[in-house]
Amino acid sequence: MEASQTANNQVQTDTQTRRIPSKRTLYLLFLGALLLVYTAFILYLERINFGLLKPSLPINDLQGLLLQYLDVFVRVARHYVPIILGWMLAYELSLNLLLNLYDLLDRKKASDLLRRLRDPRLTAGNVITVSPKDLEIKRLESTRLRLGGPGRIIIPEGNVAVSEINGRFYRVINSGKHALDRFEYIHSVLDLRPQDRTDPEVKLQSKEGLGLVTDVSVTFKIDSPDSNTSIEQPFPYDVETVRLLAYNESNLPNGKISSWEDNALVTVRGSLYASVSSFSLDQLLQDELTQIGTHLTIRRDVERDARVKLREQGIDLIRVRIGGFRFSDDVTELRIQNWRTEWENQARLIRAEGEARALEEMEMARANAEIDLVKAISEGIQQARRQGYQGNIREIVSLRFIELLEKMAIESGNEVRLPDKLLPQLQDLHKQLQSSLGSGTVTNEDITLS
Repeated sequence: MEASQTANNQVQTDTQTRRIPSKRTLYLLFLGALLLVYTAFILYLERINFGLLKPSLPINDLQGLLLQYLDVFVRVARHYVPIILGWMLAYELSLNLLLNLYDLLDRKKASDLLRRLRDPRLTAGNVITVSPKDLEIKRLESTRLRLGGPGRIIIPEGNVAVSEINGRFYRVINSGKHALDRFEYIHSVLDLRPQDRTDPEVKLQSKEGLGLVTDVSVTFKIDSPDSNTSIEQPFPYDVETVRLLAYNESNLPNGKISSWEDNALVTVRGSLYASVSSFSLDQLLQDELTQIGTHLTIRRDVERDARVKLREQGIDLIRVRIGGFRFSDDVTELRIQNWRTEWENQARLIRAEGEARALEEMEMARANAEIDLVKAISEGIQQARRQGYQGNIREIVSLRFIELLEKMAIESGNEVRLPDKLLPQLQDLHKQLQSSLGSGTVTNEDITLS
């Protein structure tokens, strides 16, 4: 890789040393020789003999000698008039051609371009500094940046430029001062340093289809297989990667163009949308303040997925930052209603379970009471028959029933408030039955509950 980079720098150096063509000197010498031949032809055509122009009397005949020289000059100069007019016509035609062909602002711009095309050395002192931020602005003002060289430009440190000739890639220009070839056009200037891009309002959707908003920031740079820096190359780069990124553009609505710098943020937004849509609203809200759990998982997934996609484009993703998830007022109100409904359902379920348990206990108590009542009545009847009771058996059953009710009322009074007259009424019935059983064979004490 170092050998490739060295060879690339050597190619750039070689192309810089041949900016001014060596054929120009030969061309000027040829024009000078042609002018001398043409002058000799004119002298021959006008039959001018310089030997006859010598004065015989240096002082008295000086005026006549000057007139003779003036006559010779006029006779020779008139043959240069067509050449001068032809040169002026060609110059005007060239200016008009450049002015209309390249849609220049005025004749001064056309004259400057023609002068640079004729002699690139005239622009040695006029240097233009270009950077990614001001390239398009200066392109509107400078003919050199609109149409191309020759001319000199300065690329700031940490940047590289991509040039082309006749709409085709020509070379990658490193930082520093460089001379452009004829019609060498600066297509773009790329920043090799890490860059930050931020979108304060990225619209997303949860798994339920509810909308939310967050802010995203990305840090990235041009990917370089060789990460070793040096004094000569503090920001290493790969020529092929730079060339591909320079032409990685997309047409957007309203006549805008998306560059490679915009692709980093667009890719991260796409990965974030896909990741967030797989989580429910509860999962996104549970760590909104702490930014752990689901938020951390989303950031890791987005960073891993976007890094792979951007590396295929020649971009090295350094870091992704995702802010907290924000919801609209409608979504917040809907969430509050869902919470209220959920708690009401839980409370209703708890009440229903309590009522069912109480009803079950009441049914069990009633069943147990019925069993106890049947047992008590059965035991009373059997006891009365064993002791030879000859009275009405229903009186014994009634007595046992009243005694059992009285006992249950006394036991239930500790837990449930009974009607005020219930227990006295049961006691009165108990006394009346005992009185009616007083004349029987079996005494009252023998058939009462123990």
